Amino acid sequence: MTVGESSISPSERVVLLTGSNLGDRETRLKFAQTEIEKTFSIHAVTSGIYTSPPWGFEANEAFYNQVLLLTNISCTPQELLKVLLNIEKKAGRKSRDQKGSYSSRTLDIDILYIGDRIIEAEGLTVPHPQLWKRRFTLLPLTEIIPDFPHPVYKKDQKELLEACPDVANVVLLRHA
Repeated sequence: MTVGESSISPSERVVLLTGSNLGDRETRLKFAQTEIEKTFSIHAVTSGIYTSPPWGFEANEAFYNQVLLLTNISCTPQELLKVLLNIEKKAGRKSRDQKGSYSSRTLDIDILYIGDRIIEAEGLTVPHPQLWKRRFTLLPLTEIIPDFPHPVYKKDQKELLEACPDVANVVLLRHA
């Protein structure tokens, strides 16, 4: 396992998941995309926006989620994480729960993949350790990178979706 300190290569695809279930959810997803594009001087390829019930906790508001595919990122994975956490904070997120419990949030940005890297470092695990069991993550992933193989499970996104234990009702709200 790597700690991911080496810089992300311009050819490596960085895949993020943005989500929100508080306030103007669609505007918050757009805010995240705009801030990421501005920070790295890039253009993100986006999935459609999907809506789904909260995963792992109870809440009244459904989530909106969207996958962003980035290339030409020039920083380390830890620097990327720091930028994303700052964007969450700018969108009104108070803090991330370090105990693993879930709650409603204004904005959540998860790093799903950085190329085919496997990273286990303090505060950062890539590929995202829960993505294989979250329908709200796998549906937009199959839209953007259906044939990309998960570096640990060696299954592409379509295969992961077919095997996904999550049966939540995830609905495409709007195409990109």
